[in-house]
Amino acid sequence: IKFALEKIKKGLSHEDFHSFIKIKNEDGENLLHCACHKNRGETIEFLISFTKSEVDSETFKQMLSDHDNFKYLPIHRALSVYNPQLFKNFFALYEQNFQPMEILQFLTAKDKNGDNFLQYATDHSKNIEVFEFVLKKIENLFNDNEEMKKILLIKGKYRGNILLQSVSSHKTIFCYLLEHVFCKYFKIKEFAYETNDMDKHGENI
Repeated sequence: IKFALEKIKKGLSHEDFHSFIKIKNEDGENLLHCACHKNRGETIEFLISFTKSEVDSETFKQMLSDHDNFKYLPIHRALSVYNPQLFKNFFALYEQNFQPMEILQFLTAKDKNGDNFLQYATDHSKNIEVFEFVLKKIENLFNDNEEMKKILLIKGKYRGNILLQSVSSHKTIFCYLLEHVFCKYFKIKEFAYETNDMDKHGENI
């Protein structure tokens, strides 16, 4: 990849290469989205570093905040990376380039399936360390128990709130949510009521 990009760079003017870096594929993904599909640490780090060095700061911010055709940001795709530290480094790019409220807007916006970032993370986090990291970041951004309760109870398009969603998608995440999150934010009566939430098939937990 490094060799190919360097060769393309030599064959184009600065302006044309700048345009090339920002190009999107048929799924609306830019270079940062695509970097995460490789799932190889050195490739991801190179593509991020290369992009930062070739575009100005505003363009880089735009690429970080670009949605693909499924309304996913590059940070969504970064959840497919197996290395937790790589995901944390990727998340740090958002913290370096955006204000906390902007990041919160990114994480609470809904994708094409009607899921926010926490719901997406419930399905796509490769390990519990990444999911815990995402959850703690969202908790710190809200810094408000009532607002956090609301985000935990938002229903996805198909499978109810994230606790109900995690039952079928990730057993370890379900256990973590049950023990460390829902029991922390909800009293027994609230918990009993909210865990009676139903998915699109009319099934509860």
